Amino acid sequence: MKPLRTRVMTLMMSSSSVRSFHSSSVRPLTNVNTKFVLIETKHPWNVGAAARALKNMGFKDLALIRPNDDRVLGRKKCIDGASGAVDVLNGAKIYDCFEDLFKGEDAKNVIICGTGMPVDMSLDRPKQRYVAPRRFFDEILAVENETTADSSGTRKEQEIINIAFLFGNERFGMNSGDMEKCDVMLG
Repeated sequence: MKPLRTRVMTLMMSSSSVRSFHSSSVRPLTNVNTKFVLIETKHPWNVGAAARALKNMGFKDLALIRPNDDRVLGRKKCIDGASGAVDVLNGAKIYDCFEDLFKGEDAKNVIICGTGMPVDMSLDRPKQRYVAPRRFFDEILAVENETTADSSGTRKEQEIINIAFLFGNERFGMNSGDMEKCDVMLG
């Protein structure tokens, strides 16, 4: 059987894999770890607001790559912006480069998702496939359902998939180098 990441990406690139969304299919993804990554963020309040949004949606893994201020997580504006999500800030990690995000066990089955749409069509951007977020998650659910039982119908241990959502800085979004590292762009 192909690795989980390969199966997800194959489904994503298949035009015949579009599925309809039914509210009855909504359930927690037990085999998915998520990481939200802010790249070169400039404003402390935005980091705090991102932490608050993550906590409100039930997430907690926040990472910053090359923030403008390497002490941003302790700044008053950041803590004020977090408004009740200081635990997310306390668990956040700062990295010097993208490659440090996933090492060891975390490097297995990683799907890197860029976020946003090209705003200025005159910019030279790498060729990327943009996928609607709902379609992306429908495919994750489909692969999870496929991997929860073997051919005899017996439940088996699920593989863990790591998904990183990348957000570019407040002014320019993601640069071409960061976009090239993405497996898929959601937008």
